[in-house]
Amino acid sequence: MSFWQKILFIPRLIWGGIHLWVDPPRRLRLKVDHDWDKRRAREQAEMERVTGTVPRSARAPGRSARAAHQPPPLKHVHLNHWYRRGGKKHRSDCSVAIDLERRRIDYTYTSNWLLGREHKGSGLIGVAVFSLPFMLPLAPFLWLANRYYGLMERRRGVSRHGWALYRAIRKQLDSATAELLLEALKNDWRHDRRMAQQVTLEEAKSILGRCHLYETTVSDERVKKSRMYAGIKPQSFHWFDGDDQIASGRFHGEYEHHVQVFRTIFENDEADELIGYFRTREVKVYGLRRVKGPDNQD
Repeated sequence: MSFWQKILFIPRLIWGGIHLWVDPPRRLRLKVDHDWDKRRAREQAEMERVTGTVPRSARAPGRSARAAHQPPPLKHVHLNHWYRRGGKKHRSDCSVAIDLERRRIDYTYTSNWLLGREHKGSGLIGVAVFSLPFMLPLAPFLWLANRYYGLMERRRGVSRHGWALYRAIRKQLDSATAELLLEALKNDWRHDRRMAQQVTLEEAKSILGRCHLYETTVSDERVKKSRMYAGIKPQSFHWFDGDDQIASGRFHGEYEHHVQVFRTIFENDEADELIGYFRTREVKVYGLRRVKGPDNQD
């Protein structure tokens, strides 16, 4: 990279640093794709027609296995995202899925970048380091911007990215779908705030005591025979409050014990104490030739 290229790269670095430290909402140009279902039905009909022309002897054998995980009832909102790149206008398809049972966003079937949850990548470390000298003079303004966005999130009850998405498409939706989307975004924001809280040891005991504990471990026989474990018995713990996992823990023999409840991490003696708190418990042991049902549940 030449000297002038480095100079021209500085504004982009500053802009990337501002987005990193403030995380402002995107300006989305979205259009609801009302014809998605009809177009999908036509494509499936065409696929079935083409498949019907292939001789049965030449077709691949079909699978009769049932899916292990059945998705909950969802309300899909299919969108077209319009943007410019290289002086040309482009379109990309995206969607938002609302879980009708929990009244929250289902991120398995949602384009995560719409709500600021896309994978950032390790390149952000370089942006954070090299933009820091330029961010220090702007620190008061960045602090004010973060305070403003935080205040508006608490006032609306919706994250900044969720509100930007809602504003971009609310006039294109019918009233029932718009209300459902807003309710899901509010519930999602409340869930994120709950998962981000810090708790004390006593609070963690009280919370875990109301949860279902799912524990997985490896049999002593398998640990002795397998070189993969090197004599160390691994154990994992997952606490569920309904469908939400609120805590997890991992033990590696006697050397590393930690349990994370929301955003708080407990280690060693405190972690050993927390695994004794649960409402119901289920244990899965790998490496046993036969495990009787009543013996692996508490």
